[in-house]
Order: sequence, then C-alpha cells, then structure tokens
Amino acid sequence: MILKDYVHRPDADPRSEETCAESATRLRNAFKTNEDVLLLNDIRMQFEEDRTVNVDHVVLHSYGITLINSRAIYGKIDVNYRGEWSRNAKGRDIAMQNPIDLYKYISKNLRENLTNNIGELLTRTKGAQRTFDNMPIDVLFIQALKSSIIGTGINQSNIIFVEALTQNINRTFVAYKKREFQMYGGLDTFKVSQPDMYAIANFLMGNEIDRSSYPDSDEHTPSQVAVPAVLGRTGIIRAHSTLGVKIIKGKNIKPGRETLALLKKQREEQQEIAARKQQLAKEDELAKEQALAEQIPTKPLNLDKPTSVTDDDIASMFDDAELEPMAELEDALVEEKLAEQALDELPEIDELPEIDELPEIDEQLEAENLPEPASYSALEDFTAIDEVTELEEQPAMTDDDMDSFFNEVEEPVIEELEKKA
Repeated sequence: MILKDYVHRPDADPRSEETCAESATRLRNAFKTNEDVLLLNDIRMQFEEDRTVNVDHVVLHSYGITLINSRAIYGKIDVNYRGEWSRNAKGRDIAMQNPIDLYKYISKNLRENLTNNIGELLTRTKGAQRTFDNMPIDVLFIQALKSSIIGTGINQSNIIFVEALTQNINRTFVAYKKREFQMYGGLDTFKVSQPDMYAIANFLMGNEIDRSSYPDSDEHTPSQVAVPAVLGRTGIIRAHSTLGVKIIKGKNIKPGRETLALLKKQREEQQEIAARKQQLAKEDELAKEQALAEQIPTKPLNLDKPTSVTDDDIASMFDDAELEPMAELEDALVEEKLAEQALDELPEIDELPEIDELPEIDEQLEAENLPEPASYSALEDFTAIDEVTELEEQPAMTDDDMDSFFNEVEEPVIEELEKKA
C-alpha cells in the first residue's frame, strides 16, 4: 500500500534522480496491492536537534522497517583507509559524507523517537505494553548504474543495484515471518498489527494519528470493549517448559510414508533404466557379431568324414608369384643330377705303378756324412723323392678329342631338358 508517492527533485543530480525514480517505480509495482506493506517516499527524519535528513524510501511492514537511500551512491567513489568518502567530479575529488555512518545515526534516532511516543503508536497486548527495543530497522543503499566504489574495509552487503531491491525486501520479510513460527525463537519476534502500522506511518509523515480511520485488527485496543470469555475449561495462554531443549539431529529424523514411497519409486526407475541399458548393450553386441558374420562367409566343416587334401588344393593356395621360386629350385636340382651323371660317364684313369722299396734312411745319412739324429721314427713312413719311379706318360688330348668329349656329355643333358620343357 502506497501512502506517500515519489516526487521529482529538479535540483538533484540527474544520475541520482534517475536511480531514485526507478527505485520508486519498482517499489510501487511490487507493493501497491499488498496490505501488509506500507510504502513512504521522501520522508524527513531528524538527525540532530536542528537538522533533518531526507530518506528516499521507507518500507514499513508488520515485522519492522526498511530505510532505503537511492540518491547517494553514483559516479566514481573512493574510500580511503580512514573510511572517508570522496566523489570524483571532472577530475577533482570532492569530499562527501559517509552514507553508511549517516544512516546508523538515523536508525538510532528513529528508534528513540518511536519509543518516546510508544503510547500512541503501539497498543497493549493482553494487558502488556510492547516496545520498539527489538524492532528490526534495516538499511539498503542503491548503487547507480555505471558507478563504482573503490576502497577497502567497506561492508557492501547492504549496497545493491536497483534490480535486486524488491527481491531483497521480500526475502527479509519471509525470514522474519519464519522466525515467528519457531518453537522458542518466535517468542521474541517483533510484530505489529495493521492499525499500529498506519499509526507509525502517520507519525513518520507528521500527520495526526486517528485510529478510527484505520483498518480493524484482531487484537484488542484500548478503545474496544472486551468480550467476556465463555465459561469452561481454562485455556493456557503461554506455557514455559522446565525441561531442557532437545536438539533434533538430521540423522535421527526418519522419512515419512510419502518420502519412502517416492524413494522406492526412484529406486525402481533407476533399476529399470540400468536393465534397459544392459539389454541395449547385448543387442548391440549381437548386431555387431551378425554384421561380422555377413562380411566373412564361412563354409561348414564335415567333422564326421575327414577330407583329404589334393595337389590341386595345395596349388590353389599359392599365387603365381609364390610358384616362381619353386620352379627355379626344381631346375637347379635337375641340372645338379645331370652333372653327376656326366661325371660318372667319364673314363677311369689307370692306377699308379707300385713304388719300389726305398733304401733305408740310415745308410743314406752315412753316405752323405750327416750327423745321426736322435730318432728317425717320424721319417720311417716317408720315401725319397728321387727314388720314385716315373709314371707312365699319358698321351695328350687334342682339340677334336675335347669336342667329342663335350658332345657326348652335353647331348643327354639337352635331350632331358627338351623332354621336361
């Protein structure tokens, strides 16, 4: 719900004003129909006794307040080691106030002002007055596009771009809402009713607080009449356990029936997928074997009746190139056999005549006056060359004899070769 809309400021920097206008537009589109969120733009809040600061956007929900600054961070900003901020404008560094420290003081003064007017802003719950001590006050800074922050020691967790503004607020709201329903943490959760939200919004805008114009609330206010409870069993408003807090560990939590059924279903699907993969693998192997068998034809063997291998079968196993060495080997064997036959047909040479017995060596040595050797046992088997009888001289062969001899030898060889050819 929008209680105060955005107003353009012509005196502001165009870059900062553009970021502020876009932030206001995104907040309006996100929370204009949400009754649990109130949106205020351009709220003046007290910083010191005689000084106020303009807060660009204030988001008020039932679990706290979020202050948003969308005009401070633009351009090139440098932060030194002392935490001093400066903006670079036309090549010059101009000092600027640290917006993070500024909004810390604003949050502190806002909590004090709300506490000073607690009677008008918060109603009593079951007879007890609530306070603003534990109310969360969050701060967000919107960084303009094409801007940069250079420096160390800056907590940039609350410095975001405008695209993440509404998402950040919704996440914070959901986190506080979850804490409310926790067993023990919910007792300390801050929460205000819808009439109190409108009262706080009017207080921030400086308007008069008129609760008669606010939406009704389920909780009792001082102006409402208390209805007596129906007689019966007394109800327990708040119970405090005296037992120690039991820590529930994740390993001790057992899954329910639905979870077990889902796990069983997932396990069955995984098994089915694995079986399907195995079946597909077997089919692929069979297909490969069939394709290989079609490419290589095989002849069935008759194991009952053994087959004999003939010469034609052996010859068909070799190529013409492999038969050439075998033919050369056969020719060589034939030539060798013919040569042996030719040698056998040659005429035999007469035996040598017998050699007369040689004179003893001792008598020859004495005739020549040679000294007697120690032993002649090694020379007993030798004969004197000059005592060997001359062999009978053989008649010399003429050219005609040689021709006739070779003709006799070559004719049978040539005839044999012609027969084989």
